[in-house]
Amino acid sequence: MTTDQAPGATPPELAPRPDERTSDLLGRLGPAIGKPETTIGQVAYLLRRRSFGGLLFLLAILGLMPGISSFAGLAMLIPAYQMALGFRSPVLPRFIRRRRLRTETVVAAAQRLRPALRWIERYVRPRWLFLTTAPAIALIGVTAGLLGLVVALPLPFSNLPPAVALFALAIGLFEKDGVLIAAGLVVAMLAIALGIAMLVLAILAAQAIPL
Repeated sequence: MTTDQAPGATPPELAPRPDERTSDLLGRLGPAIGKPETTIGQVAYLLRRRSFGGLLFLLAILGLMPGISSFAGLAMLIPAYQMALGFRSPVLPRFIRRRRLRTETVVAAAQRLRPALRWIERYVRPRWLFLTTAPAIALIGVTAGLLGLVVALPLPFSNLPPAVALFALAIGLFEKDGVLIAAGLVVAMLAIALGIAMLVLAILAAQAIPL
C-alpha cells in the first residue's frame, strides 16, 4: 500500500504486530498517530498489512464522517478499480494520501466501531475461501466502486447502508472469511438499490418544486 510513510523509517508505534486484531489496532490509533492532524496516507499505513481490506475499511470509516464522506466515496473508486483489474495491493494517488484529517475525529469514529468489531471478531475465521480468490476479488472491487458512488451521494443517511456493506467486505477480506464477504455482497446489493431509489426520489421531488 503506497502511503506517506517510508517503510524504512517506521516508528515503533506504527510497527506491525503479528496477529493483532483490527479492534486492538483501532484502540492504539490515537497514540500511534501522535499528532492533532493526520492524513489518509498515514492512517492507511497503519492498516497496510490488511491490503485492500484495510483500505476499504478506512474509507468506510471516512464515509461516515461529515464533511469528507463524499470525498471518501469518490476516493473508493480508485482501490475498487485496482481490485477489479487484479492489482496485488492498493496504490493511492498523492492527492488522496495527503488529504488532511483531524486525528480526534478519526479516533472517535474508530472507537465507536470497536465494540461491534470485537463482537464480529469472535466469529470470523477462514472459510469459503473461493470468495477470496482473484475472480471474487474483482467482483468485490466492482461492488465497492458502486458502493463508493452511493456514499458520495449528497443525500441524508445515504452513506450508512453502503458503509455497513463495506465493513463486512473489508473484514471478510483481511480475515479471509467468505461467509462474511457473501453477507457483505448481499447487503451491498440492497444498499445500491436503496441508493438508486433515494436518488430517483430526490430528483422527482426537485422536479416537483415550482421555480
